[in-house]
Amino acid sequence: MESKECKKCKQVKELWEFTLNKLSPFGRGSYCKKCSQKYSRKYQTKRLADAKDGRYYVYLLTEDGYCGQTEQPVIRKAAHKTNGKNAEKMKLVASFNTREEALKLEAQYHSMGWQGANNIQTND
Repeated sequence: MESKECKKCKQVKELWEFTLNKLSPFGRGSYCKKCSQKYSRKYQTKRLADAKDGRYYVYLLTEDGYCGQTEQPVIRKAAHKTNGKNAEKMKLVASFNTREEALKLEAQYHSMGWQGANNIQTND
């Protein structure tokens, strides 16, 4: 058997286009890699979104001289990795109850030379 039908998209594809699964008769899963990736991304995004704790974090990517703020450090770290930044040593430096507080600290880091974008809008 050199091809099979994906249970999700219903397309017949070559075996190498399916995920590995040792428990399956041919060593391949029921879904093609493309469908598996879509499901995995959707599941991970939902799982991580549910993990919000209501805090706003200021973080540093020390290797890149970058400072930012986020509600979801795990997702933000993954996004930085995808965009080619060295996020392995991402360091959370503070957490706040409000975004405005986090943005103020982020702006202080930027004034000291750290890179990043800051959309601070305060009434000071």
